[in-house]
Amino acid sequence: QARQQFFGYVVFLGAHCAYGQAGLRRRLIVRLHKILHTLDSSDLALRCLFPSDAGTQVDLSDDQELNATFEELLQVRIDLDAAQKHEARLRQLIQMYMGEASKALFASGGSVTWKRSKDGLTFNTSKFVQAHPTLAERFMTPKPGSRRFCVYEPEPEV
Repeated sequence: QARQQFFGYVVFLGAHCAYGQAGLRRRLIVRLHKILHTLDSSDLALRCLFPSDAGTQVDLSDDQELNATFEELLQVRIDLDAAQKHEARLRQLIQMYMGEASKALFASGGSVTWKRSKDGLTFNTSKFVQAHPTLAERFMTPKPGSRRFCVYEPEPEV
């Protein structure tokens, strides 16, 4: 039901954005945001809703709520980076004590494994293209680009 609601709003939003009704657009985006929290595929839904950019810029510096969201995003990224580094140090400590063992058991009943994956084969596309350019060209398929969300932190004040 959330998916139907979401895509209903998407169609409605698309129609009204085309006619420049900014106030309505804002209210619909807020509703979509609430629905997105209930969907597992919110990233996919946003990519479908906004598949490409218009090359324009929007100034959100007057929107206190979105500025707070941006600041929270920056803090979450810092926290996530610290947590990932901490996780790596803990994992490496356990691996150091495991040595060549494949599995380690813990008092909680939990365990970890550290095993080598099976060797495999990989297709070297660049060598194939160099050796057989005409054949490779016959099997090339265009792949559409996608939007990337990049975060730029404010420049430090000097």
